[in-house]
Amino acid sequence: MIKFELDAKAYDRIIKYESEYLSEFSHIVQDFQEAFAMYGCTINYGLFWFDAKGKICKERPAVDNKYACWYWYEIIKDGQLVCCDETEGYTLGIGEGFLYVSKKRNGFFKKPTLEVTFIDDYSDIKKYLNEDYILVQKNFKVEYN
Repeated sequence: MIKFELDAKAYDRIIKYESEYLSEFSHIVQDFQEAFAMYGCTINYGLFWFDAKGKICKERPAVDNKYACWYWYEIIKDGQLVCCDETEGYTLGIGEGFLYVSKKRNGFFKKPTLEVTFIDDYSDIKKYLNEDYILVQKNFKVEYN
């Protein structure tokens, strides 16, 4: 985990971290693509953001308090999200945050500053994809082309 104050140079640093995260995330997804393809499934993935009002954005909003960047992926088969629990409506895929901007209190009399937290851990992505792959193996037969 990396933390730093939001200042004039931080915007470039945020873009750099988000780009690096997307690149690593892409490599991880690519490692799983072939395995999922054996069962006729594909993986869609990308990034999305939350703005200061908590609104979901497909493009990077202004960086301010409550700004957050999340990754997402979904497992698709025959053009539909793969559902593994019809009763609960649970589909395979996930969204999880990895970069947050929040107010940091600097004592009682000082003005709060904004702090950026970047979580540079990719183990959850691998864990979630592996869990979803196990569910696909249990629910579908291998497709031979």
